[in-house]
Amino acid sequence: MVITQLTYLSMDGELLGIVGDSWILEETPFTVDWYSINGFQDQETINHVIAALEQDVADLQPIKTSSTYFYGKQIARAARFALIAEEAHYQELIPRVREFLEESITPWLDGSFEGNALLYDNKWVD
Repeated sequence: MVITQLTYLSMDGELLGIVGDSWILEETPFTVDWYSINGFQDQETINHVIAALEQDVADLQPIKTSSTYFYGKQIARAARFALIAEEAHYQELIPRVREFLEESITPWLDGSFEGNALLYDNKWVD
């Protein structure tokens, strides 16, 4: 039996209260992808997104923390800018983001990052 008084909206849609020995969960799964589910709906929205991206990319500064966790979060944030720019068909922004990412990631990979570099540890070799 469905209890309509016990109904609420969640991030998965409408949830209904059910009383009974069994029920069937009807769910429409969505595909996890690089891009948004619905995309941009109109040019005005795209223009607002591009303006915000321009400002965000202009504000990118060298990462100062040596915390692996927070360093990675800032790299991921910048990488998302490139994905959003690609979805908005604003390719001009992507090289600037790529340059920032290259400058930020290379020191970790070549061992020159003095704070908390990702290095191969020889003492754990078999």
